[in-house]
Amino acid sequence: MNIVKGVTYRCKYNVGSPSCDLYGDFIVDCTGGNSSSTKWLNEGFDLIVPSEQMYYGCGSVTFIGERFKTGDPMIDSITMGGCTVNVPTRNTGMHVSPMRTIKTANENSSGILSALICHCVNSEFPPNDSYENLLEWTKTHLPSEYYVMLKSTKVLGPLVPYRRAINQRKFLKSLGNKWPQNYILLGDALYTFNPQYGQGMTHPCRLVREFNKIFNTNYHQLKDISYIFNRRASSISEECWLISTANDWKIPTLKLIQGHSYIYRNKQNRFDKITTSKSALESLPNELLLIIFSYLSSFDLCQTFLYLNNARTQHLLTSIRRSFNTNLMHYDQLHLWLNSNQNHRNRFTNLIDTVVFNDSYASRTLLENWKRLSMKPINTMCSVHR
Repeated sequence: MNIVKGVTYRCKYNVGSPSCDLYGDFIVDCTGGNSSSTKWLNEGFDLIVPSEQMYYGCGSVTFIGERFKTGDPMIDSITMGGCTVNVPTRNTGMHVSPMRTIKTANENSSGILSALICHCVNSEFPPNDSYENLLEWTKTHLPSEYYVMLKSTKVLGPLVPYRRAINQRKFLKSLGNKWPQNYILLGDALYTFNPQYGQGMTHPCRLVREFNKIFNTNYHQLKDISYIFNRRASSISEECWLISTANDWKIPTLKLIQGHSYIYRNKQNRFDKITTSKSALESLPNELLLIIFSYLSSFDLCQTFLYLNNARTQHLLTSIRRSFNTNLMHYDQLHLWLNSNQNHRNRFTNLIDTVVFNDSYASRTLLENWKRLSMKPINTMCSVHR
């Protein structure tokens, strides 16, 4: 018998085999994105985990190099930085980061040992067969200053490739009681990678906090915890990413998998989905549009918002310069409500993000809520939204 963080488990070694079976009172699987758990669930329980799969063709080549002077002071002054992927305008990017200084007798050396990475989405993969081919790729895929930088870099190690074309987020709620008792699938086996910013840990961190909350309540039976967690995990997985909530629509191809059915979407269809919000958004007063604009949580969402309202952009910017100088009481009421509580501002931000990113239903919901808000007396405003 062994104790690991309060969980008792028993080892049973298989005769004639180096493997062993683990039996536990409660199992939390954190084996990651390459977990074999979904295969085990399929073979052992005949369960197919519903998932949404995204094809984005992400890849990179990483290497260590000694930087030499290029003769361009602006390029030589870049010790840390780069250019990011900005689909669909540019599907490639590069990043350089200093590791340490080195002693050298070469006057042209910058004396810096750096880690460099060339990366991409949409399958515009940088080559790793030779540095000469990587330079040729850089010449056509990156801004010229990064080609000059790489041309003046001495490679001191192998070109390490990474390629991943597919990722997915899994939805466990629909499996209900078919899911094994006392078993939790947690971590990056459950999330989707964000190809624009390389961010993927937002959901796992939130899932861990939610898992901790369930245990801290101390009134759930152990056999019910996995079902409770799956419901909450699915609702989190359906939400947008924390840092950038609008880049999904930038990815040229998406394939959604629901059970055994496949639905293909291309970039134009994705744009069509966003523009369904336009008519409802244009029904909103200009003053409310300004408030919405100021509460968008990311630059990408601001860009999307302007895309949806491009016919009114100039008026929008003019009104921003006027700094909300309006005599309409209901807009002031909204400001008072937003300024009265941080939770109010967080909820409003989340709602606005949903309106811009999701669909016309959310836009209509906002419009209906706004109409109700605008008719409420100022002293009842806060109580309505608590």
